[in-house]
Amino acid sequence: DGGVIPLEDSVSIRALTPFKSGVLVFATNGVWYIYNADGGFKATGFNIAKVSERGVVSVRSIVEAEGSIFYFASNGIMQIQGSEFQVLNATDITAQTIRSYFLTSYAGKSANGVYNEADKQIVWWTPDNRSDGLILDLELQAFYPQKQSNDLYIASRPFRVNNATLYPFYTVGTTNISYSLAQPTNTSFEDFGTDIPAYLVSGWETLGKFANKKSVQQAKVFFKKTEKEITGFT
Repeated sequence: DGGVIPLEDSVSIRALTPFKSGVLVFATNGVWYIYNADGGFKATGFNIAKVSERGVVSVRSIVEAEGSIFYFASNGIMQIQGSEFQVLNATDITAQTIRSYFLTSYAGKSANGVYNEADKQIVWWTPDNRSDGLILDLELQAFYPQKQSNDLYIASRPFRVNNATLYPFYTVGTTNISYSLAQPTNTSFEDFGTDIPAYLVSGWETLGKFANKKSVQQAKVFFKKTEKEITGFT
């Protein structure tokens, strides 16, 4: 009728996620994999392997995409992938990329994630005022930070409907809660009526020699045309 599978040293199990031919068990102090080495999952025959010592902080940050599992740990985003020999590996994909930014903006916070299959992007949003968003482009292996500018609206969990990704936001009034659905297609560059501040972050190129000092002689910037007429000038 049933049984018990003990996970030694596990503390506060938060989530169970099916993955390949087994189940991933997410706890606050690590991730374990329960599987059957002979294929399939059987109550009378299973193995237990610890995949990572870095546990999950936010259950809703767990996203499966392109044969991998991604989740928010306390100090980075972890990716779990498997091999044909039932061996799973956990890698911190922010260690060499956005580590300092992640620690500043997301460490210890809850996050809601979804996989946008059409664009092959994972999207996370924090359920806070002026919510922070983060996009991981799986094709480019690039992170895009996001920000919601309106103080009154708070991001909830994104979801998929008919190959479209929708972003629910809500605002709490004195007597009610109002919900709105959003998509990143607004050409007025406003978040619920609030202007979005624009900025550009540039990088540097040393050609392998950090003693090099170079100046930019010419920079070309390409934008998508959104204005159809002159609305005013000074």
